[in-house]
Amino acid sequence: MIASLKHRIAFLAMTKTGSTAIETALRPQCEVMMSGHPGLKHMQLRKFNRMVRPLFSQVGVEVETTCLFREPLDWLGSWYRYRQRPEIPNARNSTADLSFRAFVEAYLSEDQPPFARIGRPSNFIRDTEGQIGIDHLFRYDQFDLFERFISDRFGQRFSFRTENVSPRIRLEVEPALRQKVEQALSEDYDIYESIRR
Repeated sequence: MIASLKHRIAFLAMTKTGSTAIETALRPQCEVMMSGHPGLKHMQLRKFNRMVRPLFSQVGVEVETTCLFREPLDWLGSWYRYRQRPEIPNARNSTADLSFRAFVEAYLSEDQPPFARIGRPSNFIRDTEGQIGIDHLFRYDQFDLFERFISDRFGQRFSFRTENVSPRIRLEVEPALRQKVEQALSEDYDIYESIRR
């Protein structure tokens, strides 16, 4: 999470959406940054509203929120690739010896193993009433729209350089498994499809 009180905007860093590059670019223009610990860097909207927004209100600043939302199966693929890296500190979270299909099946299972416990994108952006509470939501695959929004908001152009990149692996699942993902994450797909293009 990184926020500019001057420009009245907070970027909530959903996992696997290029947040490290965004934070690096915005840091010089922002007064508040939560990073390092995943629970702070990747603070969900509910936690932001409960913990951070009241602090801003105490100094008389109301901010809007923005966030990127990735196509759900692509989001799963990014998690899989990230956990393929040899430097993953907890072997229980590693996917090094798994196929992508096995990872997806584990994610869809009722009793998820540790490497598949990654939540779901829709939970990140919901408020305590279960409503989508992000003011400006953008599709990750339309990063240029997000970039334009941020540049307009800050009144300057930003260069977002790719950082923290997972290994490049071609990932595919058969249609039947893709359909299971789409059913299990139907709310996430509805959100993804509803974001303006």
